[in-house]
Amino acid sequence: MANIEDKIGFNDGGSTTVKEAFRDRRGHGFARGEPQLRNTAVLLNNTAAYHGYRHFGTNCVTSVILDELAKRGLSTIAYANNLRGVAALCDRLKTKPGLVVLNGEGTMHDNHERAIGLLLAAVHLKKWGVPCVLINSLWDRNTSLMASYLDNFDYISTRDSASREALAEATSKEVAVVPDLSLAGRDEILVSPENVAPIGVVDAADDKDNRVIRSFAESFALPFYTAEGTSRASEQGSIERHASTQSLAECAAWVTGRYHFALAALCSGRRFLAVRTRVSKMQGMLADAGLSDFLLETSWLQATPEEKMAVVREKLGAWDEAALERASAYRSTARRAIASSFDHIAGLVK
Repeated sequence: MANIEDKIGFNDGGSTTVKEAFRDRRGHGFARGEPQLRNTAVLLNNTAAYHGYRHFGTNCVTSVILDELAKRGLSTIAYANNLRGVAALCDRLKTKPGLVVLNGEGTMHDNHERAIGLLLAAVHLKKWGVPCVLINSLWDRNTSLMASYLDNFDYISTRDSASREALAEATSKEVAVVPDLSLAGRDEILVSPENVAPIGVVDAADDKDNRVIRSFAESFALPFYTAEGTSRASEQGSIERHASTQSLAECAAWVTGRYHFALAALCSGRRFLAVRTRVSKMQGMLADAGLSDFLLETSWLQATPEEKMAVVREKLGAWDEAALERASAYRSTARRAIASSFDHIAGLVK
């Protein structure tokens, strides 16, 4: 018989629910039906749509943005994910919105072309004379020229302190730290199967790291999960499972290369180890949460399978009540900060 466990404060947003919010076009989309609230907003970087609604983390982030704006009287009437999409919005919108929201998420790094395009799109929309905000943003290894586009924003928040420090070196704008918006997701009940695996493994966004992580899982016949796509048999004959929030109940502890799965594990009270990411997002989040001891450094990726497992067992064994309390406190602090952030943003709308 399946076991009903405690609620996890991290709902994947429901890919169907998020997708149904908009009529998707190439690089942009418009809300279904007429706005139901007095004020309106346009979203830049709808990462749920960008990832084809396959990634529970980006589904959750987009859902939280729509929900938090709606709670404060703002209907999100359209989104754009690139400059061409912004041009399409400008052609079709009959009235200017009350707010432009750029969801920075994991996009703002290394002077990425898409990141620059989104910042320029916000600059363009700022000509409407409406408030522009950058929220939920990583900021890593960008030039001062890219940072100069932030002069056009009325409010800026980063997901972690490291990103704020990077921005402080490049701009005089005030920057708030507000943890990832997925931490404000709706509660969800976890249903545990009869047989719970001791350790589950989740892939990484980086292809090279992903091959190493997959090989580690296969070396010890550990359940392997992918953040995008569907469950299927791999070329090696093992089963690739699609990672979701419900996956958390299937294993007692986790090794993950995915940022949002680490956050979901944190919310669920599951022990987890997170593989260092090539941008600073994983290490920045763990540092702010007081959980840096549970980061798997680059050296772990270079170790033998047996050495990897020895490190995993040692680090998982270091999870104690104090660490679980820090994880819980981080989530509680994040929820308060997210609510306060959206209160402030709503106050910008005239």
